[in-house]
Amino acid sequence: MKPGTIGSWQLGVEGTAVLVFGGTQLPDNLRKYTFTNGKITYACPVEEHTVLDIFVIPDEPHIEGMPQMLEGNRQLLGRNAADAPQ
Repeated sequence: MKPGTIGSWQLGVEGTAVLVFGGTQLPDNLRKYTFTNGKITYACPVEEHTVLDIFVIPDEPHIEGMPQMLEGNRQLLGRNAADAPQ
């Protein structure tokens, strides 16, 4: 994982899913990151340019989660109307 990004790792242990997010040297304007698993979207704070979060989900053999970095206004980091997908 390179500095300035948030990575994610998933593993399952005996019917329990574990999801780990980590990142360092994150951008100054990064305030939160989100990920979606199933139909639930989680929003997690970023403090001191660092993230280390562990989610343990019992009775789930597998969990998905790709982090998306958000600015304070809840817009995707580095995105504006000009570069949003059409």
